[in-house]
Amino acid sequence: MASMKKIAIFDPTDRIESQKGLLIKEMFERIQGVETEIFAIKYNHFPVKDNDLTLDLIDSDLEANGENSTIGQGHLPTVESIFEYLTKEFDGLVIGGNNDHEVDDDEQEYFKVYYPLINKLLSIDYPLLGICWGAQSLMRAIEGDKRLTKMTMVGKEPQIGILKFSIIKENPLFDEIANEFFSTSYHMVCFILDKSAKIICSRDGYWDNQAFQYKNKRCFGLQFHPEHTLKSSNKLFEKFKNMSDEEKREFVNAKLIFDNESPDEDVGTKIATNFIRIAGNSSFESIPTLI
Repeated sequence: MASMKKIAIFDPTDRIESQKGLLIKEMFERIQGVETEIFAIKYNHFPVKDNDLTLDLIDSDLEANGENSTIGQGHLPTVESIFEYLTKEFDGLVIGGNNDHEVDDDEQEYFKVYYPLINKLLSIDYPLLGICWGAQSLMRAIEGDKRLTKMTMVGKEPQIGILKFSIIKENPLFDEIANEFFSTSYHMVCFILDKSAKIICSRDGYWDNQAFQYKNKRCFGLQFHPEHTLKSSNKLFEKFKNMSDEEKREFVNAKLIFDNESPDEDVGTKIATNFIRIAGNSSFESIPTLI
């Protein structure tokens, strides 16, 4: 990792540099020699050359909590222009969390370029790492809506908290990570895998699909949140506790569960380190396939 590595972060939330995007940025920038840049793709802020960028970012009033401002909707750049710039300027792509899994493609303009872009990047084995919605969106891009479902539809109650996870397949993404570790969980939707992707991490007795590698490509998905620290996790859980009854409707039967007092924060750093190493391995096919 002697040369500088640049990682693009797709943040599909409603704010400029949301907490979700910033936490991923912090996770990667703990590693010496790594730079990141966040793109607010929900507002068509994709990585393209300046002279191709038709997006007009409009700062509005700060949110009541003083976190970040929202931005105005711009025009869609082409898949080709995003692909060209992304592959030229960045060594890999990380996709963070969002709540657009149940929205029709027609209702989210950025889906029109996001899903074709993911498949175009997959075709050249470009390094991809999806976290929570990011992982779900990778499977949706590859296999369509049939690979996403609510936890309640598979007979599982959503679990929010700090949970214990188990690595069930040796994989370069989990190098130097203990076979069992604790991380933050916060999701109501899950991905369903077929033989094209292999489960590499699970939660015993609950839901196996907690992490995958797609075929033998440099494409990985994590359902849990390794980017979260104890402080950010507690903020997330407090927000859940303080939700109105109406807001909690989508969290049907969700339970707060704590297998440990805090997440293993070094797991996030190790996953980021391993992803950077994988991204720099042009002969990744030499690593034994999981299929």
